[in-house]
Amino acid sequence: EYKNNILEDYDTLPTKNILFTYQYKIKKGENYGKYYANDGCKEIVIMNCEKIAKSHKYWNMTGPQFSNNEQIILFSVDYVGNDENCLYFKKYNDDKINEIKNPNKLRITNDFVLAKDSNTIYYTTMDRTGRANKVWVTTINDIKKHTCIFTENDDVYNVILSKTGNSEHILIYTGSNDYTEVILVENIKETKILFSRKQKALLSVDKKGSRWYILFEKSNKTKIVYSDETYCTNLKSWIQYKPGIAIEYFIIQGDFMIVGYKFDGLLKIKILKLCDKKEYEIKFDSNIFSLHISGMENLNKNTNEILVYYNNFIVKGIKIRINLETGKQEIAKNYKLKGFNSDDFIQERIRVDKKLVMTVIRKKSVALSNGPHPCLIEGYGAYGSTIDPSFDVEIPSLLKRGFVYCIAHIRGGGYYNTKWYKEGKMLKKMNTFKDFIKCIDYVLDKRITTSEELRIFGRSAGGLLIGAVSNMVPEKIGLSVLGVPFVDVINTMLDDKLNLTTGEYTEWGNPKKKKYFDYMLKYSPYENIKLDNKYPNMYIYGNLEDSRVSYWEPLKYYARIKKSNVFCSKQKQVHLSINTDFGHSQSSERYAELRETAIIQSVIIDHK
Repeated sequence: EYKNNILEDYDTLPTKNILFTYQYKIKKGENYGKYYANDGCKEIVIMNCEKIAKSHKYWNMTGPQFSNNEQIILFSVDYVGNDENCLYFKKYNDDKINEIKNPNKLRITNDFVLAKDSNTIYYTTMDRTGRANKVWVTTINDIKKHTCIFTENDDVYNVILSKTGNSEHILIYTGSNDYTEVILVENIKETKILFSRKQKALLSVDKKGSRWYILFEKSNKTKIVYSDETYCTNLKSWIQYKPGIAIEYFIIQGDFMIVGYKFDGLLKIKILKLCDKKEYEIKFDSNIFSLHISGMENLNKNTNEILVYYNNFIVKGIKIRINLETGKQEIAKNYKLKGFNSDDFIQERIRVDKKLVMTVIRKKSVALSNGPHPCLIEGYGAYGSTIDPSFDVEIPSLLKRGFVYCIAHIRGGGYYNTKWYKEGKMLKKMNTFKDFIKCIDYVLDKRITTSEELRIFGRSAGGLLIGAVSNMVPEKIGLSVLGVPFVDVINTMLDDKLNLTTGEYTEWGNPKKKKYFDYMLKYSPYENIKLDNKYPNMYIYGNLEDSRVSYWEPLKYYARIKKSNVFCSKQKQVHLSINTDFGHSQSSERYAELRETAIIQSVIIDHK
């Protein structure tokens, strides 16, 4: 059934750079596809991912990056699912793959950039906890010589590499969940701080010509400034802060700046001309949508057009070419699925209270007032992340079966802005669970569903959410599904040798400090299991190779909760699945991933 909800034969739109036109294609039966380059006379395969991945059970590639001279491909591969990568390059016309190994045998991440000279490579390595903390430089001409040009010693900060849109500069972002520092790589030996973490701001930087543009977020206020100075001094206002407006990102394309911002939780797109700041807004058929701007289909940064991939919960996807001069939109490709007509479905926002919102997706024939209906509420609520409107294979299958699919935009996530995030983290984490419970109460009070027909789902930090809520209001839920769940909060956060722990101190707090320990103890799912709770049916899954949420978290949670009276007496069922092949993100093969999803969703559908 899920095969009908994907495009088994898929290709990107042919995109001209300078020397070649590029395209990615994947055919029915393939898991990874191939990359092509066409010089106008002949098309060649420059990277056969099917062939390269053939002997590997797990193969998750980052990239490829194409060199400026269009001769070299740079990419990395995670072979286990634990975020450790091997870094490679290959030439267009040569099948030989060359591995780039760190001379100190440090673990390489999936973060790397190939400089404008098509020779110099920057990449990051991780410390023992999986924190990206060092930046290295090497060259294709001499891949045995490596120099460390930056080390981040603060264990709550992670390092990320970036390249300006014009490819002129390499930037190092080092940041926590709260603040960012931006460092300019001057050459293979020298760096210069552009913006210090002492400013206590979150930043994003790009450059057009000699002008720097900087997105500033400080004290929950966003604005864009600019500087014509070499090191971003003498900042001037470009887009001022406006109450209620949260700028998410900006992209420079040709002579224009594309600005994505949030207003009342909804994404808006504004186009500004760089020379005179004339602006207009791009509008789409629905106000609930997400936009993906593929680097593969926007290789030439100097043209005054951009190709965007538009989709939402009920639209599979439309590729739209936008003329930035005129704002005119042209549909380049409309992906439609057999047997699925988006006009038969509704996506809408429902206010649970003055601020708290759920996105609700349903068939038009499934009226909320004619409940109860089978219902699934999904939530996450951490790191300022938002469950963006995007088409997932499982949603049509649930909607066709009469489900009401709800997404709870709770505090701890970033639905509105950074303030919404901060109100659900650290010593305010309980707000996340309270918001989700309000969403549960809403669908029950409005008779949209019943407690028996209500399913709740979350994975990773969302699994923590579901575990906590299942302890707090077990009688209101029919089925709880916890995916790779972060349920052993205190014990994990006390072990600073585990992956991610130290970097998470700014999300959950450090339990070695009593105030955080005491607060975590109030909600940590493992510690708050009560054997006499009337728990719902439960399905818990984890992965053996998971480096973010270790497999023993769901395992020990299951071992304790299965002793609850409702499970011992077989009034309810609790099941655990530990996959021995995958990491945090499940399978890398698209068909195996469908099977994994089908198992989880069949539990949700068949729940009694």
